[in-house]
Amino acid sequence: MNKALFLFSALTYKKINSFFNDSFEMTDMAYFGENLILSNICEEDICIGDILKIGQTKVQITQPRQPCWKLSANTNEQDMTKIIFDNGLTGWYAKVLEEGFICQNDEVILEKRINPTLNINILNQLIINPMLDEALTFEALKCEELGKAFFESLSKRYKLKEKDDQFSYYHT
Repeated sequence: MNKALFLFSALTYKKINSFFNDSFEMTDMAYFGENLILSNICEEDICIGDILKIGQTKVQITQPRQPCWKLSANTNEQDMTKIIFDNGLTGWYAKVLEEGFICQNDEVILEKRINPTLNINILNQLIINPMLDEALTFEALKCEELGKAFFESLSKRYKLKEKDDQFSYYHT
């Protein structure tokens, strides 16, 4: 399963909170659906295919989250989905390679980096505008580790370009 675990960044939480007067405490509930919050890692630091060891578990990063209307509904903030999408504050999904226990304050160790140019931040920019860097878009579309849902969305965006209206309803 390519989206078994949803990881989010404490740094990203802070950035989102800057838009909403610090309304969201990381300790209250999983406002964004996150399974884990990582302290010092954000969308710029994580690449598709990265293999991370967290506690006894080993995971592989598969794709950025594609935010939908549920984020606005869950947080009671009408603009939440748009702000997260427009600013690339998405978090990322991983598949589990080795099951095990994860405990609070476990170290996150990067064991392997397969696609150093395909970080989550870049993919968040490419999904908005695949022509921003056509070579990187091609690289992403050829990436075996990229999750199917994100691949399909990026492929559609690239093929249809400005005629693609999937975000006009998906992110409102």
